[in-house]
Amino acid sequence: MRRGVVALLASLLCVTSIAAGEIYRWVDAHGKVHYGDRPGRSAAQKVEIAHPTREPTKAIDGQRRQKQQRLLKAFEIERKQKQQKQRRVRKEKQHLERDCARARKELRDIRNARYLYQKGKDGERKIFTDSQRQAATRELEDTIGKHCD
Repeated sequence: MRRGVVALLASLLCVTSIAAGEIYRWVDAHGKVHYGDRPGRSAAQKVEIAHPTREPTKAIDGQRRQKQQRLLKAFEIERKQKQQKQRRVRKEKQHLERDCARARKELRDIRNARYLYQKGKDGERKIFTDSQRQAATRELEDTIGKHCD
């Protein structure tokens, strides 16, 4: 029982002393081994404790750092892709707005024109009939209705 208590106290001293810094070992006059964070006698010896947890901690920290770097890189790639998509959507919207403005202007021109014509292959003008004019107007109105707000 005494050995168990001594071993328990020694291990507790080791644990608390690790945080404090140094550990000392000495043997008293009765042959008992003692441990402490301060030398108890002049014959006390400093105990060197191996820190087995330091190397794995460095390895774990390295792995954690690599994982963090991969995650940050993935976030950066995702952010860049999102920005590219936003630029593409913005550009498409600008093109659509420009095309809608052209279509509206063309519709106004058709409605306000006295007559419409189309140049043939030979360069001569072919004037639209009323039904052709109405068909062109309907086609532009449909296009504007589908693609423009």
